Amino acid sequence: VELSERGASAAAPLYRESLEIVRRIVERFGETPQRIDDVCVALVRLANLEAGRGNSSAALDYAREAYDLLLRRRDEFQVRDPDLDQKMQVLQKLKSELAQ
Repeated sequence: VELSERGASAAAPLYRESLEIVRRIVERFGETPQRIDDVCVALVRLANLEAGRGNSSAALDYAREAYDLLLRRRDEFQVRDPDLDQKMQVLQKLKSELAQ
């Protein structure tokens, strides 16, 4: 779903605030697989928003961070998540598209 520029401008501060909140939760209470997912969701929203605004550099930074977190989640927690591979493939595709 594409946001209009007006919608993207309104959404951007809310998405950033959401990211800050989930990061503070992780900082205060520690990492869990669910908290890492929460951070990733916020990062992916920001990546998509920035990509839609034509800001590939910021979008790529957000996508890379989300991908790295998912890798860490997989390696450190070894939680069986049938959706993890799909999430990582989607992020890898986004990263590839943004890097061009």
